[in-house]
Amino acid sequence: MTTAVIGIFGAVKISGPRAINMLGAASLVLRYLGTVFKKLGNVYEDSDEALRQWFGNAGKNKVVRKFITSSPPLRAKVGKFYKVDKMTVVEMLGTVIDSTVNLFLF
Repeated sequence: MTTAVIGIFGAVKISGPRAINMLGAASLVLRYLGTVFKKLGNVYEDSDEALRQWFGNAGKNKVVRKFITSSPPLRAKVGKFYKVDKMTVVEMLGTVIDSTVNLFLF
């Protein structure tokens, strides 16, 4: 995300072909991170849906139903405290915008 912030800042502050290069790098980084976080956010959604389907298909088998009920959906973790979900892309873009504006004001 730092590359995106510096790229956007440089695209505005610097003139000439270097500004186009920095804007291109920032847009590539944002596109890549957006795609990665979107795919990781879908892991939780797909896992939760699969568990619900298995619970419905378990029928009257108590052991399978207890196991499925006690199993949490899969999540992708970033660091120790942060879990990726579908809103992570929006949070990432908000962080990039906020950091870029702070850099302009500094």
